[in-house]
Amino acid sequence: PNNGLIVSNAHEAALDETLAKGAWTPITRFADARVPADWQIANVGADDSFDVLFEGQLQGRVHWDVTGEHNRLNALAAIVAARHVGVEPKTAIESFARYRMPKRRMEIKGVVNDITVYDDFAHHPTAITTTVAGLRKRVGSARILAVLEPRSNTMKLGVMKAQLPESLRDADLVFGYGASEGKDALGWDLAESLSPLGEKARAFDDLTELVQAVKAQARAGDQVAHAQQHRDGKADDDQAVVGQREVGEHLHAAAHPRGVFHAYVLRAKQAAHQLHQHQADAPGGQRSEERRVGK
Repeated sequence: PNNGLIVSNAHEAALDETLAKGAWTPITRFADARVPADWQIANVGADDSFDVLFEGQLQGRVHWDVTGEHNRLNALAAIVAARHVGVEPKTAIESFARYRMPKRRMEIKGVVNDITVYDDFAHHPTAITTTVAGLRKRVGSARILAVLEPRSNTMKLGVMKAQLPESLRDADLVFGYGASEGKDALGWDLAESLSPLGEKARAFDDLTELVQAVKAQARAGDQVAHAQQHRDGKADDDQAVVGQREVGEHLHAAAHPRGVFHAYVLRAKQAAHQLHQHQADAPGGQRSEERRVGK
């Protein structure tokens, strides 16, 4: 409609090509400082704060606890859209100080023996790139151990596999899970796709072996970024159960100097089992039905 507003990412040439075919709605573009646009991000700090510019004029500075270029661009787009419906940019900018990321968006699962474990739903190479790059900017020279499970339907198609090495270039070590058979089978060779990364990348078709490899490498100061992509809602339900537990419970193996990642995986498996039991006991569940029949 002519009273609406198209908020377009100036980094995406395909959007400009599409809009050039005809649009009746006013268009405003946003980008970082590298690309000309009406709205821009500038002066990104080490703490991921950034200035917001409109037609070259400073509107304010966003201070928040979020990393990654994609998140900054999303925030800028939200500021632009809010302005169109009457929210002053200054008010929108200040509100981000109270913003908290949803679960599985670089969520810190725990810190043990100075090893930090993050959980992130990075489901394609572009998201992985910005996630790892954002973490690198935050932790400086600390080692980043990227743990990748490319199990989303998009990744299983293999159309983006060639982009994986570049998306992981900021990681010091890469551990990938790609089952050769069964429900988690990729249908393409993960080891071959990661081979441009050389010795810093390893692929596994067994999760237990992957966990052991991460444990063997992890040391104080390391940042373990776990990018796990799910195929359906059940895995997200399992994750929600895990998220309800205290961090200390996740890290019950903390006495082991490298136990943080192993403990997280163990708790995830236990939570999935408990969720299954809960579903079975729920009204209409298998055991509930068995008890009803028994009466």
